[in-house]
Amino acid sequence: MKKKKLHPILKILIVLFVFYVILYSLAKTGYYDKRIRDKTTFTEQQIAQFEADIAAGNNVDTQKYLPEVHDYSNVLTRSANAITHKLSLLLTNNSQNIIDFIKALFIG
Repeated sequence: MKKKKLHPILKILIVLFVFYVILYSLAKTGYYDKRIRDKTTFTEQQIAQFEADIAAGNNVDTQKYLPEVHDYSNVLTRSANAITHKLSLLLTNNSQNIIDFIKALFIG
C-alpha cells in the first residue's frame, strides 16, 4: 500500500509551527533577556575596570577591555575571503577595471 505524502504547503506550515514553538519557548524562558543582561553586565564590568585603571594611572590598552574574538576560519575560508576581497577591489575601483576583467575572462 502506498504511503500518502504530505502536501508541500502542509510541510511548510509544520516547519513554521515548529519554529514558532521554539521561538515562543525561548522568549518565555527569558533566554534572550539573560543574554542581553549578561552582555550589559560584562560591559559595565569592563567600563569599571577601565575607569579604575585610568584613575590608578596605568597604561591603558583598549584591546584589553574588549571581549576576545576567536577566529574559527580555516585555509579554505581564508582563501575564499581573499579571492572575494580581490574581486571586490577589482570591480569597485572604477569601470575600466571591470572592462579589463571582462576582457581577461574572454580574451585570456
